[in-house]
Amino acid sequence: MKRTGLWLCAISTVITCISLLSQEKDRNQLSKSPGDSATSQSTTAPLQAKVDFQNGQLSVEAREIPLAWLLKKISDKAGIPIVAQDISGEKVSLVSSSANLEEVLRQLLQKYDYFAYYSGDPPSLSAVWVYPKGQGRGIEPVPAGQWASTKEFERQLTDKDPEVRASAIEAVIERKGEGAKDEILAALNDENERVRTQALYYSQTNAVELPTAVLAGLATTDPSANVRYLALEALAGRSEAENVARAALNDSDLNVQAAANEILGHAKK
Repeated sequence: MKRTGLWLCAISTVITCISLLSQEKDRNQLSKSPGDSATSQSTTAPLQAKVDFQNGQLSVEAREIPLAWLLKKISDKAGIPIVAQDISGEKVSLVSSSANLEEVLRQLLQKYDYFAYYSGDPPSLSAVWVYPKGQGRGIEPVPAGQWASTKEFERQLTDKDPEVRASAIEAVIERKGEGAKDEILAALNDENERVRTQALYYSQTNAVELPTAVLAGLATTDPSANVRYLALEALAGRSEAENVARAALNDSDLNVQAAANEILGHAKK
């Protein structure tokens, strides 16, 4: 039986760390008061972090950076979901140039339990779950919808399967809100009715305001009654809604007609 995924538990490796050198006071140049000197001694160098992912190779330069933040940065750059729990307190330093992603993660996560999920043919790293040392045993990963990265969902918006595209636009809207307008407008031109319906429905539930002209066009010309109905609902309350509602009174769908009558009824009050 062919396996599409492989689990890999974390192993300990030697982590490459860089220690920040403490700043020494130059007594010949300082002429500050004792209070100022204490402040100067307690001041640390600014945080630095560079993360780059090109052609499957990861480069990292980090000095005293919170591990949780660095993992999120790596996740965003590599497009690989990394789900981490209870690691917010640790800071790490690491320099790695054009290294394999898995090797960098092994270095960063040597103090933790983690699971790496591989999929595809040939298998490639698809997701990582991180747990405190000793707590990974017996834990099962959560469903994909809870851990997949936003970039992963964005890639799925062009998937050949309309069900995948429909689920992806829902996730992108819920995560990005107003920032998902471009993706929503593209989905509203999708050939599949379910994709267009999901785009409209979740834009409304997440209070994303779409252009009136786009909604008016959908309300009067879209081949799907569901889309026409949702477009009318989204137009309700706008000044242009009455004209669109009048045109929709002759719609072939009774629900669309009812929505149009409701808009016009409110306008008369």
